[in-house]
Amino acid sequence: MTDSSGNSFIQFNVPVDWLERAENGADAVTIAYQVGVLELLAISLTVFAAILAFAGLLGFFSVRYSAMAAAREIAKANTPQAVNDYIRSNGYAAIRDCLKEPETVAALQLAMDALGLTDAPEADQVEGDLLESFNGQAA
Repeated sequence: MTDSSGNSFIQFNVPVDWLERAENGADAVTIAYQVGVLELLAISLTVFAAILAFAGLLGFFSVRYSAMAAAREIAKANTPQAVNDYIRSNGYAAIRDCLKEPETVAALQLAMDALGLTDAPEADQVEGDLLESFNGQAA
């Protein structure tokens, strides 16, 4: 490599005996090690591997963030309709199952008492079972 004036960036003079040994059958790795090119290659590959690892991590987290953001937007858009559909199709069974549990009935009674809904003068006018008439569905 040279600059604009033709001077080499790396100033290294190879001794004549090294070149003679290279011509006499020394392998390229030995000559590269003696000249110092092997260290430069190792450092270059190490730096390249570090940059590649950093780019891989950056890419992974970028794709992960984008996927999570897209999933969040889709969930926000579809959840209200999915919940509404589930309640309309399975709401009766869920309420019926909840009212079979004494803890749920007791909690409901306490909440009604807290709101002052303990007096029901029209309760005797209700015909049939309330659960059976809920949402127009029979048990």
